[in-house]
Amino acid sequence: MVDSRRCDIDEQLRRLSPHERSTCDKIGNQTHRRGWICAHSQLRQLIAAMIGCAPSEVQFGRRPCPVCGGEGGRPVLATDEAHRIHFSISHSDWLVAIAVADRPVGIDVQVLRQNTYSLLNELSPVEQRQIGTSASRMNRCWARKEAVLKAAGIGIAHGLRAPHVGGADQPHQPPGFEISDLDVPRGFHGAVAVAARPTTKGQQHDGY
Repeated sequence: MVDSRRCDIDEQLRRLSPHERSTCDKIGNQTHRRGWICAHSQLRQLIAAMIGCAPSEVQFGRRPCPVCGGEGGRPVLATDEAHRIHFSISHSDWLVAIAVADRPVGIDVQVLRQNTYSLLNELSPVEQRQIGTSASRMNRCWARKEAVLKAAGIGIAHGLRAPHVGGADQPHQPPGFEISDLDVPRGFHGAVAVAARPTTKGQQHDGY
């Protein structure tokens, strides 16, 4: 976890690629822009230390979406290290979260907001019943949902009823993934999801 309010933005910007700097220049909300810069810069620093290069030299690409085949799938390293280094980033308000793993991973943090409750009907019937009228449970469920979708490389445009991740105190574990709630500062919810390790040699998971 990183507090973007404490980041030296000039230093963080120097680690970004020209394309990333161009992208962040288009972000109008300054809190969101600061979080975006910090998340991408910190990820570059972590990956660079693992593969032995400068942060600005790390090359990224994207896998195709497993649902539609489009270009919006899971981000990956555009190097030979892609098979062993998987990553995910998230930022909300001032909080930045980064996950690096040896298998597909997704991480998400959400500052507690009331307006996400309007999306309740997009969730599974079980999740709707578990959440009830609680904005806190809604945000917690949303973080779990986003974490799994990121690990799977599937955008929320494809719907939110699946995977079922639960709105109760403990997450429901969908097939193919392991979800854990994160210990985050007060006023936030967070979750991380990793692809489950095959239990039998050669076994493959198709997501959820």
